[in-house]
Amino acid sequence: MRIRQLFSRRRHISPWRKVFLVFSVFIIATAIGAAAYTSLRANRHTLAVPAMKKEILSLWNTGDRQQTLEMARKACETMPLDPFFLGMRGIAAYYSSFDSTEDDGQRQSLLDEALISLRKALAVKSSNPLKGQIDFVLAKTYFQKGQPWYDLAERYFIEAEKAGIHDPDLSSYMGIISTWKKDYAKAATFFERALQQNASDLVMMSAAVSYRELGNLEKATELLKKILENATDPKIRSRAMLMLGQEYLRQRSFRDAEGMFQKVIEQDPLNADAWYGLGLVYAENKDTLRARSAFRKAVQIDPNHIDARRKLAEKL
Repeated sequence: MRIRQLFSRRRHISPWRKVFLVFSVFIIATAIGAAAYTSLRANRHTLAVPAMKKEILSLWNTGDRQQTLEMARKACETMPLDPFFLGMRGIAAYYSSFDSTEDDGQRQSLLDEALISLRKALAVKSSNPLKGQIDFVLAKTYFQKGQPWYDLAERYFIEAEKAGIHDPDLSSYMGIISTWKKDYAKAATFFERALQQNASDLVMMSAAVSYRELGNLEKATELLKKILENATDPKIRSRAMLMLGQEYLRQRSFRDAEGMFQKVIEQDPLNADAWYGLGLVYAENKDTLRARSAFRKAVQIDPNHIDARRKLAEKL
């Protein structure tokens, strides 16, 4: 009887307890709603990702770099760790940098954006079908940033080749980097491949330097003459003429050497090496006054030109 009364008796709930229970129910319901909304939003993004990737690739294939870059940026805002979106953003930023040749600040900004996006894409530990292309473009980005970055450029060119990238330009880049590192034998190997393609002025010049350093003067001279026939870059043409002048001087073809040094000076009056070479030609021709004048000019342009200073100290 007492047990029945105990269970049948209505329990009294205080007002504060009622408030607490209502508040608890509200919190639980809110949490469930938020979880459901987040899940729904995530599912919506998941469903949209393939369509976004397809659209970005479609834009890229039309050659619209800027629109590709803008869409990849927006995709990265939604999916900041997606290696595809990061990779496409970096690739588009790199190639867009060539559209900003007149604004070096803008160009460097795009190269930096490319570098950061591509490094992030490689850092994400997930399957990435763009891996080889990302390595290759990242290497070219480092290359474009200049010689202090050549070691990293070389590293990622090697990674790109391992990933199956066999772009004709890869040998050219590796040859130039090897020349910069003064590994001329390795450079020559790369240039042998590169020269089978339509090599650029820079590639041909780097190849000529490598062959000269290896003692293959015939091959170096052949390339230098081709540069003078076809090159459009005035600085590379000037350097080719200087190197040819030095080779003619070595061969004791003084008239040809003088002609080359004079052409360099016409294009670049402040080329100390050309003035020095001209002084050597005059000295060989026993024209002491003109020789010393040329050596003095070389020293005026470059006070640290040791060879010209040494000649001035000698009795000609």
